[in-house]
Amino acid sequence: MNQEAHKKFSVSPYLLFFIIYSSVIDVGMMYFQRDLVKDAGYDAWLSILIAAAAVHLIIWMMYKILSSLNQTDTTIISLNRRYFGKIIGTGLNLVIALYFSFGAFCTFRTYIEVVQIWIFPYMQMMPITLVALVLIYYTVSGGFRTVTGVSFWATCSIFLFIAPLTIMVISYLHPQNLLPLLNHSTVQILKSTETMFPHFLGFEVLLVVYPFIEQQSKSQKWAQFAIATAICMYMQVCLVAFMYYSQGQIIHIIWPTLNMISIVEFPLMQRVEYLVISIWFVKMLANISISVWSSTRSLKLAIHANPRISLIIILVLFIVAQLIVTDHDRLQSVNYFYGMTGIYFTAVFIPLMFIITRFKKRKRSP
Repeated sequence: MNQEAHKKFSVSPYLLFFIIYSSVIDVGMMYFQRDLVKDAGYDAWLSILIAAAAVHLIIWMMYKILSSLNQTDTTIISLNRRYFGKIIGTGLNLVIALYFSFGAFCTFRTYIEVVQIWIFPYMQMMPITLVALVLIYYTVSGGFRTVTGVSFWATCSIFLFIAPLTIMVISYLHPQNLLPLLNHSTVQILKSTETMFPHFLGFEVLLVVYPFIEQQSKSQKWAQFAIATAICMYMQVCLVAFMYYSQGQIIHIIWPTLNMISIVEFPLMQRVEYLVISIWFVKMLANISISVWSSTRSLKLAIHANPRISLIIILVLFIVAQLIVTDHDRLQSVNYFYGMTGIYFTAVFIPLMFIITRFKKRKRSP
């Protein structure tokens, strides 16, 4: 392990669960059901299982790739240079760094839109944006262990506050909404799977955080467990929404999850969705911080950029990009482009790297 990834900067294998889970579960949990039903109707729950199975396979490939050199400090950055040369490899590494920053911005801008629509519809978003960016800067500049700590509390907040709320609407559910089962074609379900897969994006940060995980050979089970837990969360929220709304209703609702839990009431608190969105800020902070840290780390390894300067530049670009992406339609287009980019990166580039790695390893064998 190199000097910067010394043991005092690394974390235990089980903490990879919180890192991967926080990266995968993002603000898309508030609206993904609406996108799924467009192609496969209420059989779209199958697309969650298919997409998750693909993610499990890709994570297995990633571990094979990262462990191929038997070095603890291997990352996708070093592998790109090794396999594609200095010029092409550096170009790919810059694209990967941009990809992580792009994903962080999509999460950031989507969350800001949720806050603007649900809590402060008449307030200028720049003050909230600046406060959020200061917290992101503080978290990322604290280093990998700080990011991991925020991921831990973000995961706990979901299990303790968010997940139970979807169960509290059980008396309003109509299980017959799910019938008839399996009345859509394989093509329709696969199209829905293509829509669902981007909601699992984020796990690819493993390609950068790998050197900071102790006992790396024992950490894969925690990464896979994080994806399995995310499946359960997505499936729970999906099925509850399907049984709460009819298909005719859900396709016209932008934020199905928030609309659904808004009917829950507690003593002294009628607007539970305000609480959910506020708590979700911790989750958003963890998700964005992991991606931004991965971007600054990639830039440091690729072109020896100073992480603090890279961090400031990335956050300034967030402000500039937010001034460009000013409405819901533009945001949808940006999210769609990021989703397609993520599909090509994880479902095409990583398998390609896996094949190259296996070929190189077999070639080195006597």
